[in-house]
Amino acid sequence: MDSSSYKFPKLKGSNNWEIWSLRAEAVLTQKGYSSAMLPPKMALPSEPFYQDPSTLDKDQITAQKLTRDAYELELAEYKSYMVNREVQSFQATSLIRLMLEDGPLLQTRRITDARELWSRLQSLYQPSGFSSEFLISRELFSTTLERCKGSIEEYLTRIQRLTDELASKELAIPNKVIAAYTLSNLGPEWENTVAIISQSYRSQSQNGDIDLLALFSQLIDESRRRKAIQQPDEMVMTTQARSTRSIRPKCHHCKKPGHKADKCWEKHPHLQKQAKSEPRNTRYQSERPSKEAYIAEEEIALHSSIPEDIGTWYLDSAATSHISAYKGLF
Repeated sequence: MDSSSYKFPKLKGSNNWEIWSLRAEAVLTQKGYSSAMLPPKMALPSEPFYQDPSTLDKDQITAQKLTRDAYELELAEYKSYMVNREVQSFQATSLIRLMLEDGPLLQTRRITDARELWSRLQSLYQPSGFSSEFLISRELFSTTLERCKGSIEEYLTRIQRLTDELASKELAIPNKVIAAYTLSNLGPEWENTVAIISQSYRSQSQNGDIDLLALFSQLIDESRRRKAIQQPDEMVMTTQARSTRSIRPKCHHCKKPGHKADKCWEKHPHLQKQAKSEPRNTRYQSERPSKEAYIAEEEIALHSSIPEDIGTWYLDSAATSHISAYKGLF
């Protein structure tokens, strides 16, 4: 499974570094490359000092030989570890490159070590100091429900993420301020809901804190309720739009729509020969229904769509014709 299977945006720069770095670290951990992003766990063993064997007795020579064997074994383990780490680093570097846009990719094209590559990306795109706090605060202050395309879940998630980032930098915002900011940026269509929630908080103790989780859950439930109300209205509008479509005439001879029996080519073959001999523009003008035909079709459609109820009348001052199916009423 490559990075494209995870379906998240590539690193563009400092504007999406925070979210991208969390997801990229999760991908590297899932692939087993996280150790390549850390300092090496093993250090190069130091070679011991060897004395001249001619100056040593038998026991000292044996001890020196054991020391040499232990060093060579430790050195072999270190080399094996470094080879494995180099392979992991190469694979991690390739995976990170697949998660970069063109700009960051060109900025780090000469780096081959995964740990060095990650450090370079951090130094380039991770804000630090006051600039980091400034960017987080600016994003928070510009967050509104309208800018989140009306998605209440995305709106609340962004507020929660930004306030948590500020809290991690020892700039925690009180819950009352977060709640006030959240309610004030919902938009005019939420005024009634904001008034009800504000009234419910007014009855609480002045020293009592606001449960943001309960507030966010209440807003999400209200958003779902509104969507549930809008869906039936959209279905009714769609049904009404379909019912207003004009009824096409249907031939009683060939049972095909689009024409009547007096214009049917199967019943009157000479009409087909005449249509082929006429120019296309003349033919289309002759086939175009007249104003009286349109009125007749509308009367047929109106009569077929109205239930047979003598006591029901439909008044329209702009109607072309006034029709009743009950002759005995006049």
